[in-house]
Amino acid sequence: VKAVLEKEDVSVGHDAEQTFLIHSTPEQTETQRKQDITEQIKTFGCFPRGYITVSVRIDKDCYQPGDILGLTLEIINMTPLVCKNIIAVLFRKLKMLANRSQRNIRTKEFMLAFEDVPSGEKAIFKRDLDLSETNVLPTTNSRNIKCNYVMAVRCEVPFATSIDAMLPVTMIVEPDPDHHKNMPPDQLYKPWKN
Repeated sequence: VKAVLEKEDVSVGHDAEQTFLIHSTPEQTETQRKQDITEQIKTFGCFPRGYITVSVRIDKDCYQPGDILGLTLEIINMTPLVCKNIIAVLFRKLKMLANRSQRNIRTKEFMLAFEDVPSGEKAIFKRDLDLSETNVLPTTNSRNIKCNYVMAVRCEVPFATSIDAMLPVTMIVEPDPDHHKNMPPDQLYKPWKN
């Protein structure tokens, strides 16, 4: 929120800060709860060494603060190489637009590391993320504010490109019916006089 004071011969700064609540219901879209990726692994970009399949699953269509996000990661390594440095990161991507300028903020909400998957083996990892441990903002897709979450998984293979999977995650925060009771007081500013 921006306020402009237009008055001649005013040398005193008038800065104000006011907390406000924005609630926007996300558009109803078909939720993707699973992503499977199979990639041919080529060492040094040209020598085929087999295939790796990465499957990422989440247990619900949408989540609220206090929920547990159930993540299942399955990796099938059909190469003679070790699949290592396996991580899953829940990112929040916030985009704000005001006065024709845009600000993008990307934060890591959670980061998980997993054990290596040896050659010719299959591994299934299950983890629970407690969403009460983070400041969950709702998924929003309005004209001026966009807030989206993505579960990104990366697996690395020596001397080859990494395998990346991304799965969107929807966060819902119900509006507080008593939000008007917790509003900060209005701020009144009077010019300073000598």
